[in-house]
Amino acid sequence: MQKKSIGLLVLGIAIGVAVFLGLLNRGVAGGYAYTCADGTEFSITPSTDYTSITVYPTKNAALFPEKKLPKVESNTGALYVAGGVVFAGKGEGVQLITAATSTTCKPLQKKDEPPINWGD
Repeated sequence: MQKKSIGLLVLGIAIGVAVFLGLLNRGVAGGYAYTCADGTEFSITPSTDYTSITVYPTKNAALFPEKKLPKVESNTGALYVAGGVVFAGKGEGVQLITAATSTTCKPLQKKDEPPINWGD
């Protein structure tokens, strides 16, 4: 009986760690969060070299699914485009464009980390 309890405890811890790591990889437990003028909320996780970002919708999620956007050439700020989603960053603000909406967004401030500055 005691071995079974220890086994269940270990299994519970393993599941908890796996869920946390899954959330971290999805940008829910980390990344950079944004809120938009139309009420849309999402978070992003940039690749280490900023050649792509992954966008995770958190509110108004029906607008678009989780999506990885590669960086494209731009003369002003940062531009990421794929599958009908456009993410254009300039300074700390961004514009999010989908088939259903075009809205301006601002970063949600983290206490211990400044927002991304996408350039001028």
